[in-house]
Amino acid sequence: MTERLYEDDSDLYEFQATLVSREPHGDGELVILDRTAFFATSGGQAHDVGVLGGADVVDVFHRGNVVVHRVSRPLLGAPQPGSSIAGTVNRAVRADHLQQHHGQHLLSAALYRTAHIETVSVHFGEETCTLDCARLVEEAEVEQAVAAANAIVLEDRPVRAHRVRREELERFPLRREPGVEAEVLRIVEVEGFDATPCSGTHPKSTGRVGPIALLGLERSKGRTRISFICGQRALEDARRKQIIVRDLARQLSVAPTALPEQIEKLRNTEKDLRRRLRSAEESLAQLEAERLVAGTSGAVVVAELGADRTEEGIAFLGARIVALGKGAVLGALVGERAALFVGAPGKPMDAAAALKAALGPIEGRGGGNGQSARGSGPRVAGLRDAVAAAAAALSASS
Repeated sequence: MTERLYEDDSDLYEFQATLVSREPHGDGELVILDRTAFFATSGGQAHDVGVLGGADVVDVFHRGNVVVHRVSRPLLGAPQPGSSIAGTVNRAVRADHLQQHHGQHLLSAALYRTAHIETVSVHFGEETCTLDCARLVEEAEVEQAVAAANAIVLEDRPVRAHRVRREELERFPLRREPGVEAEVLRIVEVEGFDATPCSGTHPKSTGRVGPIALLGLERSKGRTRISFICGQRALEDARRKQIIVRDLARQLSVAPTALPEQIEKLRNTEKDLRRRLRSAEESLAQLEAERLVAGTSGAVVVAELGADRTEEGIAFLGARIVALGKGAVLGALVGERAALFVGAPGKPMDAAAALKAALGPIEGRGGGNGQSARGSGPRVAGLRDAVAAAAAALSASS
């Protein structure tokens, strides 16, 4: 059994241990010591990294009650069992993992205390963390819990780890039951706020966690997933967002607190401009349709339009031509694709069949029905041939 030094002191970063065994593994080795300060992946919390015997520690995991260290290359000097090995835990990574992990404890406890919301699972990612709740949760409930958890952080309450026998558990108001059957359990207690079985790394007081920030909620299948970050991650996230808010306020010439109102004004202005633009496009499309129909003696209007079109605009113009009693075959370049619209005023013309006959030259795809069909393809050089093919097919069916 490996003695886990981090359980008694999460601020222990340098240690000496006795080598128990080492075995080849890829380009590196699997190393077992009699004791370690490296946390092994467990309970959703990622392992520590650092240096062991001059080699980088890239993974730490459990093999029964033994902690195994995977290092990137053989230990320096090829030490034999019984040798003394020096280890150094990466402080920044340990601090980040500790902040996310204990921050989750505080948030889960706050959710339970403020709204009786139970945590069913957690995940600690490299950028964000998630916590799954046993029921659907309202955002106001989560905000209340986040505020309660941050209040405990600011109070800098003591955090203590207790090793107790199973029959002594009644001394602690546990938030959840132990998930293991061990006779001696480790209980992490936040004074006057939370007590829960846990083998992870924790601070000596809650102030070390730093701010707890809510990122968002996802509701699905009767449960809610809360995304959050803590500590240095939360500070860096707040700084990035503060820069964005400051820059937006400067660009819009308003105070940061006036941004919501200004954005709502801009959205309303955009809606009004879109409505006016749509009305103008409809008027122009009607005039253009009348001009094209007047210049066409046959049953089908055929036109290659300019490049400043959209597929929706082409279809709208085609519909106007059809409304005037003519078939329509329209082609245009939309971005880097060739676009087609085929419209028919009625049988025996078949717009879908005409489009199908025209997609080959532009290597396109599309669809529709007998009255209206549209498609596009990446081969813009084939647009003229595609328009001609569609026109021939539609005219032949009239």
